[in-house]
Amino acid sequence: MYDIASSVLAQKLSQVEGVGQVSVGGGALPAVRVELNPTILNNLGLAMDDVRTALAAANANRPKGELSDDHRTWMLATTDQLHQASEYKPLIIAYRNGNPVRLSDIADVTDSVEDVRTGGFFNGKSAISVVIFRQPGANIIDTVDRVLALMPQLQASIPAAIKDGCRHGPHDHHPRLGA
Repeated sequence: MYDIASSVLAQKLSQVEGVGQVSVGGGALPAVRVELNPTILNNLGLAMDDVRTALAAANANRPKGELSDDHRTWMLATTDQLHQASEYKPLIIAYRNGNPVRLSDIADVTDSVEDVRTGGFFNGKSAISVVIFRQPGANIIDTVDRVLALMPQLQASIPAAIKDGCRHGPHDHHPRLGA
């Protein structure tokens, strides 16, 4: 939810005439958490910096080469970024006694969020807050009307799984995009 709010919704709302700033709260961006086991690291003679180096190398975004003919040259590039815990677990951190030491051997690797201590709730359900500030000097009524007019388009831009519980009607004092 937070990812959609911070990338799609905030961007579209910030383009509305009269909107000065859009702030998203109540959640965090997706991330992979790696909780190292210091006892295992010590027993294998590995340092946290060894793990950091291996993780950085696995997420390198560098050109891979080039193709050329007599008239043109094309750079080959792909992203090496990993996005899921399942992609990180098999990473080889080092070799010990001729055997690979994989990240999953020395750590718990889970799909999570960047900040696990951030959360938002509305009526007892998980929620993301999107706070809209008007530009100095902008007419607040006109700005609110433009934001409300954009609500159907915003609702159409979020996935159905997030839309469950969406409501917006004349009695909603706080229009919601998702719950």
